[in-house]
Parts: sequence; structure tokens; C-alpha cells
Amino acid sequence: MKISIIVGGRFHAFDLAEHLDKEKYLKQLITSYPKYYIKKKFNINEKLIKSIFLKELLQRSFLNKLFKIDDYLNRYFDYTAMSNLEFKDLDILIGWSSFSYCSFLKAKNEKCISILERGSTHIEYQNEILKEEYELLNLKPKLISKYIIDKEKKEYELADYIMVPTE
Repeated sequence: MKISIIVGGRFHAFDLAEHLDKEKYLKQLITSYPKYYIKKKFNINEKLIKSIFLKELLQRSFLNKLFKIDDYLNRYFDYTAMSNLEFKDLDILIGWSSFSYCSFLKAKNEKCISILERGSTHIEYQNEILKEEYELLNLKPKLISKYIIDKEKKEYELADYIMVPTE
């Protein structure tokens, strides 16, 4: 069995990848974190790691603060991850929400099981909670973009399974 992981960031994906690699199940880890960071902190075969570092670099830069390019970076990462995925002999694709739409579309044609990792509640519910908290604190809201909300809802529909730490 071969499993690939797509994650725009870190979350617990590196721990999962490390354990899958130890058991010889990991085919690929595609992330926005730099390969040197992963090599230093995790025991994952470097040949299995594909780093799309530009997303992380620009997202943390002043350019994102000035031009609010999060949605573009998300789209770039999603498409680039799909372009770098090796579907030959891939049994399961685990993708983090917001970053897996293109890959899940392709997985449908490749007879590969797709599992969406959603680290929180439904995206719309999460946005409502954020909105309420910003109002309670009388702060200017920084809510989830409509693009991300729509994209995640499409990922929910495409996924064969969804992993959530909630009911």
C-alpha cells in the first residue's frame, strides 16, 4: 500500500509522514515547508519530500500583508501539488483541506482513495464562530475568504472520506 500526503503548511502531517515512511507506506509528502526543516526535525526519506516553498515564503512576507495574496498562493500550491503528485501505484491520497481540490479531482480518475484532513469544524461553521468572536471583542474581522469556503465545500464533495477531530 502506498500513501501520499499533501499539506500546505505543517499541522500533524509530518508526524503522520514519518510514521508512514517508517512502515514503508509513504510514497510522497508534498508540503510548503522547506525540505531542510523537515530533514532536521523528522526522520523522513528526503527523496519522498517535495517542497513547494514559494507559497510559505510569500505568505509570510510583507507582500501578502500589502496585497493579500493568500487565495492566489493557495491556488498556486494546490495546482503545483497536483502537478507533482505521482499517481502510479498510489492507493491513498491524504490531503489537507484548502490545498487538495486539484489533486482530489485527478485522484477520481486514477482510482485512488482520497481522504480529506479537516483539522476543525465545517468551514462555514468555523467562519461563523470567528465572526462572532471578532464582534464580541469589537475587532475588525479577518474572516475566511469566499474562495476558500467554496473550495473546501467542493473538497468535501470530492473526498471519499473526511477526517475531523469533532462530530
